[in-house]
Amino acid sequence: MTAITSAGTTLGISATLPATFDATGFNAVSHTLIGEITDISGDIGRVYNLVTHNPLATRATVKKKGSYQSGSMTVQLAIDNDDAGQVIAQAALLSDANYSFKLTLQNGDIVYFEGIVMGFPLNVGGVDTITNGTLTLEITAQDDGEDFVRV
Repeated sequence: MTAITSAGTTLGISATLPATFDATGFNAVSHTLIGEITDISGDIGRVYNLVTHNPLATRATVKKKGSYQSGSMTVQLAIDNDDAGQVIAQAALLSDANYSFKLTLQNGDIVYFEGIVMGFPLNVGGVDTITNGTLTLEITAQDDGEDFVRV
């Protein structure tokens, strides 16, 4: 495997969910690019909570997997009110519904996932600052336990 940089990475959004949670389903959905992204942080994929139990008789800590979550993303971007992807993200902020996302990496690999937009606050900053925002996404797992589809 060859390491790649994050340069050239794009993120698309769609209010249309795939008919099936697989590459075929997601490929049938048209995603609109979210413009002016400067940074994407966070993790996509399952992380379990640790559950422990300490029986008095053995003194040993018993460890088990508990609940899990599917990850979250923080997307930094310059605000562009004419950007179609940002307009969809603003609408998603006001909705409880899942939206479909398409993350395309520099090497062409694609990661599809569904999520909810939890925040999109505006940050004005100082005189030498581009007016920006922080788009906060929570990745939602499917009933069958899938978190994302990698193509």
